[in-house]
Amino acid sequence: MRWLRIILPLLLLTAPALAWEKRDGSEIGGKLDSFDFESKELVFDDAAQPESTRVAFNDLSMKSRQYFLFSPIYHRSFPADSLWPTEKKKLLLISVASVVLPLFLGFWISGALIARKLNPVRALFGFAGSWIIGSVLVTIYLILSVRFDGNTSLLWAGFIVAPIFLSILISAVYSCSTIKGFVIFFSHLFVGVCVSLILLAATNLLLPEVSQDELWNKLVFRPVGLSPPRT
Repeated sequence: MRWLRIILPLLLLTAPALAWEKRDGSEIGGKLDSFDFESKELVFDDAAQPESTRVAFNDLSMKSRQYFLFSPIYHRSFPADSLWPTEKKKLLLISVASVVLPLFLGFWISGALIARKLNPVRALFGFAGSWIIGSVLVTIYLILSVRFDGNTSLLWAGFIVAPIFLSILISAVYSCSTIKGFVIFFSHLFVGVCVSLILLAATNLLLPEVSQDELWNKLVFRPVGLSPPRT
């Protein structure tokens, strides 16, 4: 119950906006149709309006800007002159980092709480090794499943075998029982999500709006091509 009391408010605080909003809190009518990558403007179509509404990305509220990062319309708007433009590479790098870092912290915390081992080097070896081996095993079973006419039983066997090997690996790294290794792996997923929510909520609650804008523009929005470069 204590965890629920902490996490549920964070989920509400960090949930994406249900409607597109401007900085002043006013809602933007119509449906998002496209994104002009050059002018950094979102184009909204509204049946009640004769013309489309164009809104600069920087004029959106912070929640709407964060939400737009996950929009397929944005992902389809990259320049077509290259298969992997610089902005798309940076988006991939930021996406991977935003997932890997909280999960690693979650693994470190889980190992410290369950195995009583605080060494971050252990956490690094356990985290990297478990995810690499787990991904390889699941991929192998996925390929076997496809080769044998989509045999789902092989795929399910992979999801059963992988945790066993991962538990053995983690127990060896942390010098603990296999059961504790199993608990460390699966608990770090939950802890990693909590770490992400806490960091995001802390950023939104503790930093003033100007500082939030500068932080997100510098680390995320400018590198991925959403916010125009500083002049």
